Amino acid sequence: MICPICNGNNKQFTEQGHTVPKWVLLKTLTVGKNVLLDKQKGIKERNQLQIKGIIWCNDCERTFNEPDTFSKNFFENKYGIESTNEEDKYLGKKPKTSKYKSACIELLYNFVISVVIRHDQYLRSKNDPSILGPKVQDFICKWKNGKLLEDFDILIQKLDGLDGYIEYPFRYKYDEKNTIRLFLESHIFIILTDQRKFNNKINSQLEKIKSGEIFEIHYEHSPLMTKILENFEELRNRN
Repeated sequence: MICPICNGNNKQFTEQGHTVPKWVLLKTLTVGKNVLLDKQKGIKERNQLQIKGIIWCNDCERTFNEPDTFSKNFFENKYGIESTNEEDKYLGKKPKTSKYKSACIELLYNFVISVVIRHDQYLRSKNDPSILGPKVQDFICKWKNGKLLEDFDILIQKLDGLDGYIEYPFRYKYDEKNTIRLFLESHIFIILTDQRKFNNKINSQLEKIKSGEIFEIHYEHSPLMTKILENFEELRNRN
């Protein structure tokens, strides 16, 4: 049997993998009900599914263990250097800014991209529409190449008020570009998959993120969430 991620032959397929780390799902169950966004009421309770299966080989599952372990420490705020409140032209507020080493952001990119790859393979295993399409191997090759901050643009923002909300990766139009969006541990991630770059305003945010800055703001004040909540019916139907 050939692994869809590493393309290895005669691999062992005995370990069950999760699209998102198991620790996230267990934590979500212990902190209360999961949540669903709603334009009128903000947050509503909602049960989330554990998306898992024996889809990739044991070696790839062990490869995913490293970014999953990093993510647990990152989301428990073990890597932050400092937090400040600074004026930001893009957000128009004075959000809290958490600062990290650039290498830490690259490890976060590694984790987020691995989640996208895993979820794409899960969808393919169920004969559901792929989120990466025919260029999936190109995407995987760029991930394996290791130059993540050079090869990927991922917009990241921490959003208060969304504890427990999980949104699995899906195709999303942002800045009229093709992207993939997901929510995890109160963070929104928007991964550019388009050949075209984001506009200058968003690119300035990307530069700050890649240098180690992640903004934290309540989701009701976030321009990212304003656009999403305007289309909350689409979000609700998918969940």
